[in-house]
Amino acid sequence: MHSLAPYTIRTYDQQYFRLHNTYPPLDKILGRLDLYTIFKDCFTEKGIDFHIVEDEKKIYRIVDLQVDDKTRIIKGFLQQGNYGLRSDIINIDTGKIDYAKTEKNAELINYYFYLKIPLSYNEGFAFFQCYKSVSAKTLIFMLV
Repeated sequence: MHSLAPYTIRTYDQQYFRLHNTYPPLDKILGRLDLYTIFKDCFTEKGIDFHIVEDEKKIYRIVDLQVDDKTRIIKGFLQQGNYGLRSDIINIDTGKIDYAKTEKNAELINYYFYLKIPLSYNEGFAFFQCYKSVSAKTLIFMLV
């Protein structure tokens, strides 16, 4: 089942919170960092190459990345899959094995993501496509 999970994005700066009793603007984290730039740089740095997360037996890459500096929107697809388990791929019509998947094969699934990180606001939002209770959120926030 596919669904879309919405999230609010905020950052916490203890000193800023103590002085203003609120979260800092997303473009002035610790007075100098811009969350939009952090996400943008991280995603563009990764390129379209595959990356392996060895301890989780996961492979991923970011494709169709669109970055709009004017609206401060970042969107695209995170393709991710798991490897390390040998299994057979069965044709559901014939009941026969179409492909013998080895430990080095991974089925890639596209997960859509959308980030809006407005200038001078202390709150942004994100949408992550979910499929069977898996989404790109965990992996994206682990990367950044």
